[in-house]
Amino acid sequence: MEDLLVLLHELDVNNDEQVEQVHALLINYAEAAIPVINDLLISTDSEKRALAISALSHLHHPASQPALFRGLSDPDLIVRYSALLGFRRQPNPTALHALVQFLCEEDPLLARLATDALIALGEDSIPALVDVLERQRPHGRIEAARALASIDHEDVIQPLLKVLGNRSTFVDYWAREGLNRRGLGLVFFSPRA
Repeated sequence: MEDLLVLLHELDVNNDEQVEQVHALLINYAEAAIPVINDLLISTDSEKRALAISALSHLHHPASQPALFRGLSDPDLIVRYSALLGFRRQPNPTALHALVQFLCEEDPLLARLATDALIALGEDSIPALVDVLERQRPHGRIEAARALASIDHEDVIQPLLKVLGNRSTFVDYWAREGLNRRGLGLVFFSPRA
C-alpha cells in the first residue's frame, strides 16, 4: 500500500500514466484502499474525485453507490462523467430518474453516458425511456430511441414501431436499427414488381 500512497503524494492529474497507475492500484488494493478513496472523494481537485468514483465503481463496494449518486450532482463535468460511467458498470434501478434527466443535457457526452447507463439497466428503464420518446425535446428523444434500440426486450418493439418515419432522422434511424436487431426489419416493395 506504500506504493499507492507515494504515487498519490506525487500525483499529477495531468499525467495520464500516473493517473492510470493510481487507478490500477486503487482497484488492486480493493477494500484496503477504501480510506484512501474516501479522502480522494472530498478532494478539492475534481480529477481526484473522478478518479475515486471510477475506482469505487470498479470495486462494487457498498460505498460506491452513494459516491456515484453524489457524483451525478458534482459541479465539475469530469466527475459527472465518471459517475455516469460508474452507473453503467453498476446498474441501479434507484438511479433511473436521475439518469433520465441527463438525456436532455446540452453536453452530448453526458447524454450519451446516461443513455449507456440506462441501457445497462435494461427492461427497468423501458417505461421511462418511452415517456421521454413521447414527450421530450428532440435531443432527449434521440437518446431515448438509441437506448430502446439497444435494450434486448420485446417491450421496446411497440414504441419503436410508433416512431418509424419520425420527423427526426435520428429517431427514425434508431427505431429502424432497434427493429432490425430483433429481426423485424421492414422492407417495402411494390406488389407489381
